[in-house]
Amino acid sequence: MKIEEILSRLENSKLSDENEVDVFIVEISSSLENLELDKDLKEKVINRLLCFIERQENEEFISWSLIHFIEWLDEGNTTNYTSQVLESLERKPTYLALILLNRIINSETANLDVKDQLMQELKRVTVNPVATDFVQQEAMDFYERQLKNL
Repeated sequence: MKIEEILSRLENSKLSDENEVDVFIVEISSSLENLELDKDLKEKVINRLLCFIERQENEEFISWSLIHFIEWLDEGNTTNYTSQVLESLERKPTYLALILLNRIINSETANLDVKDQLMQELKRVTVNPVATDFVQQEAMDFYERQLKNL
């Protein structure tokens, strides 16, 4: 599968069943493993994946395959993944994007200023009018757990 086809499939996919999504992600990740992806292509794929997440109607949608795949694309912090997750949370806050942000915060051990900024972004979701009540509550739960870990 060529990168253009992969990007198109990500953009046009209507999958919402977690098992179907997992199969879809395994297929796409297998195709990408054989391609040389530069930073720009990785960021395009991450962006399409985040938009795919935003299109999910089930506010509790989660796919660990999808989470691990996105994190694999940013292996070694080679993309602007954090910024893309924050932009996604601004556009349409989702539970899965909250999990991604929480995992980013957990991995930020060297710079407490950055960790604090990321936590403030997490807190912003708790009052984002676009977020559902469920997502706002989950954001608060993540925020409070992060505070306890400081």
